[in-house]
Amino acid sequence: MRKLAPLLLVLGLCACGSSAITGSVSTTIGGSPSHDRAVFVTTGPNAATCDIAGTYAYCVHYPPHEPRLAVSVAMKPSGSFGTCNGAKCVHKLNGAPLNLGEKVRVGPFRCTVLPSGVLCDIPTTGRGFLISRNGVQQVG
Repeated sequence: MRKLAPLLLVLGLCACGSSAITGSVSTTIGGSPSHDRAVFVTTGPNAATCDIAGTYAYCVHYPPHEPRLAVSVAMKPSGSFGTCNGAKCVHKLNGAPLNLGEKVRVGPFRCTVLPSGVLCDIPTTGRGFLISRNGVQQVG
């Protein structure tokens, strides 16, 4: 069994295996690209919490006092994804803050914090999603 070793990034770039994770703060677990992982939170009206690994990109948006309005999305490396609506979709994650304009890259996934929400895509195909208070929109 692999020992989990969190790595805190304050600024810049971390080369972890063959993938890179960028952003103000990220958490990396494991040593190979298939075990890299970043968990982050954003703030504002389109805030989301995301968990990105080599095999999935998962994000949830939930208004603090309105869990019935929650929405989550999980995407596979193929670009296909599924969504969930309502309180049953809230899986709270503890993550490091990621600010407007910052990006996280893990495996095939790239997530960017935008004013309109969190955009996660697969750069090689352009497929992905935008999650915000308006729900989940397909990209690409």
